[in-house]
Amino acid sequence: MRGALGGRDSSGQFAERYLSGFRGMPTPTQLPLDPTERAQLRAYAECRLVVLLALEGRTDEAGIAYSELREEYVESSPGYTYAELASAFWEGLEASSDLHVACERATEYASLNPEIMEPLGSDYHGWQSHRYVPADICPFE
Repeated sequence: MRGALGGRDSSGQFAERYLSGFRGMPTPTQLPLDPTERAQLRAYAECRLVVLLALEGRTDEAGIAYSELREEYVESSPGYTYAELASAFWEGLEASSDLHVACERATEYASLNPEIMEPLGSDYHGWQSHRYVPADICPFE
């Protein structure tokens, strides 16, 4: 299986490293670190903060967190898609004042942009990792 970096995916590599110890084989070379991963995960965490603050009814704080997220993750940054995900949620919330509608909009955005799920949890992180799906964006619906 090919991963995002054009080589074997990390779950396959993990399994090879694990099994090589039992077979007396050399350990495979590790994949290089993804330089965008930290920014993407941080942007997702900030997006999640917006959603959780809104869920708690702390909409003023959620609005501040949303504004900060939008300022930090501009179109050219690795976390931009998560700022867009937060926008889908926030715009849905502002238009309807309904968390379910906001979550539907965020889930729809994630469905249309499935690549945003990969850094959160997928085969990329190993065979035992949770596989994120769009429904995980707002699991409290």
